[in-house]
Amino acid sequence: MTYIHQIATAVPNNKYNQKDILEFMQSTLSEEDHREKKLMSLVANNSGINTRHSVINNLYHYFLKDEAPDIENRMMLFDQEALKLGVEAVRNCISDSTLQSITHIVTVSCTGLSAPGLEIALMKELDLPSNLTRTTVNFMGCYAAFHALRIGDQICKSNPNAKVLIVDVELCSIHFQNEKDDDNILANTLFADGAAAVYMSNDDTIESQYEVGSFFSKLLLSGEQDMAWKLSKTGFQMRLSNYIPKLIESEIANMLSDVVYQTGLEVDTLQWAFHPGGVRILKAIGNVLELPKEAMQASYDILAEHGNMSSATILFVLKLMAKSNKKGPVFSAGFGPGLTMEAMTLNKL
Repeated sequence: MTYIHQIATAVPNNKYNQKDILEFMQSTLSEEDHREKKLMSLVANNSGINTRHSVINNLYHYFLKDEAPDIENRMMLFDQEALKLGVEAVRNCISDSTLQSITHIVTVSCTGLSAPGLEIALMKELDLPSNLTRTTVNFMGCYAAFHALRIGDQICKSNPNAKVLIVDVELCSIHFQNEKDDDNILANTLFADGAAAVYMSNDDTIESQYEVGSFFSKLLLSGEQDMAWKLSKTGFQMRLSNYIPKLIESEIANMLSDVVYQTGLEVDTLQWAFHPGGVRILKAIGNVLELPKEAMQASYDILAEHGNMSSATILFVLKLMAKSNKKGPVFSAGFGPGLTMEAMTLNKL
């Protein structure tokens, strides 16, 4: 059996109020841009987000000036800042002595790419053993942490002595665009930066937060073009359709039914951990599964305090839920490009 012993998080020091970012964005528009100003206000004021963090200490200068940074400069910023935030998350997760027992490292990000990559930079900075087995999960979007946890689970099940460290770093704000189309307005209003670290093994003598259950995946090809993430000369461009909540609403109940059927879990015993991709997504899930907001409070709270940090966000949700005294089965799900739906079951200890 695989155990999640500890989940820890880290966020940049730069913290922005949602209303201030809205003012930044609207200040770039002309007097004729009435529709765009109204859309920005509508999205920001109904986002369910109060504050967000960014590695950028002057968002206005960085992504709202006339000439947007090119992809090379954005990737340079990622290399500088991702390592620092990842190291902070790891330091918050495990001790130096435990670090030396790590046998496998899995890094996750869809907001920055390089080779040698983040996993090697972390090994160097943390003085990790040079014979670690390294895996990196890149460019999979908001559901990538589920994939990393699945990999960690498979490693632990196949190697009884494995000690796995997952480090998930997403710097979404470095890809904000000075464009007034609907996709970029939504992305600039929703996304933020954050990192999380997870320590896993099958050692039942170590104090743990969760016992890992099963993993599930479903691809909704009808939504293939509704969520996309592509490279451009000015960074990564996000495609986000207004149809996404409807797609998730139409299929999340079917996925839950499949999970319940395959695992034998009872719905009324479950706790809920959903990736807060946006408040409309959480409301759509609540409507179709007939869940009150309180049942998904951890997801709503993380969205309000941090915004959408892409793949790292679900780990923030699980960390928050771990503080609760309530034990028992957990159903967790996330969504990303494809349109992909990933789910897992956990047992909160």
